[in-house]
Order: sequence, then structure tokens, then C-alpha cells
Amino acid sequence: MSQNLTTTGFLWVLLSVLSALAASGGYFLPYWIEGKVYNTTVYLGVFRRCNFLVKRDDGLSVLERACGRYASFQDIPSEAWKASTVMMGIGCGILLLVALTAIFSCCLKDIVTRTSARVGGGLQFLAGKYAYEQTQMCLINLII
Repeated sequence: MSQNLTTTGFLWVLLSVLSALAASGGYFLPYWIEGKVYNTTVYLGVFRRCNFLVKRDDGLSVLERACGRYASFQDIPSEAWKASTVMMGIGCGILLLVALTAIFSCCLKDIVTRTSARVGGGLQFLAGKYAYEQTQMCLINLII
């Protein structure tokens, strides 16, 4: 164990790992918005969807009772969802990078200094801010 981390430092490491895992899990799960189509519960997320409508070659829409991600980036329903997908992905990547660095700081000496801890905390703040703003923008555009 590293001798230069304080109790606050170890708490920061734990919370960093938990928040990175929670944000990344939420990014991949489709349960952001729940609705009903043809008396079937549907779920929509920025990256995945469950029980969605598929347009057949003859022009009719059929309810697909399955979960899956969008086939391509262009299949994402709106520009707000596309922006949200990109920004949430960037935010989750930053959170995972900081959490990985924090884990290494528990095992190795002198990885985290006062300056690098402040930079890591700032990166976590920016990642959370981007994720929050994009989620709000996405939901507002969906309501309008």
C-alpha cells in the first residue's frame, strides 16, 4: 500500500472508481426513458434501445421485441441524442482514466501529488458537467 495517501485520498479513490463504474454502466444501459408502444413497454437510452419500431420494406412499422444498440451512428434518432452519445462517451472515458490512475496511486508511491490530484478532480468535474449538460439537452429536445 502507498504510504503517501491520506484517508481522504483513499476515499477519493473509492468514490472515483464507483462513480466511473456507475456512469459507464448507465451509458450502456437503455433505461433512460420508458414509454409504451402498442401496449408494450419500450426503453430508450443514448446508446441502446429495447422494444423498438422497425420500418419494413413495404412501409409498415413493426415492433421489434429485443434490445440492441443502434446499427450505426446515423441511426441515432436526433442530433441531441448523437451529441449526448459522444459527450457521455468522452465523460465516461475521462472518469475511467482518472479512476485507473487513482487505483494505481494506492499501490505505487508518488503517482498522485497534490497537483495531480487537483488535475484529476478537475477532470472529474468536467466529465460530470459534460455528461449532465448533454443529458439535460437531450431530454429537453425530446420533450419539445
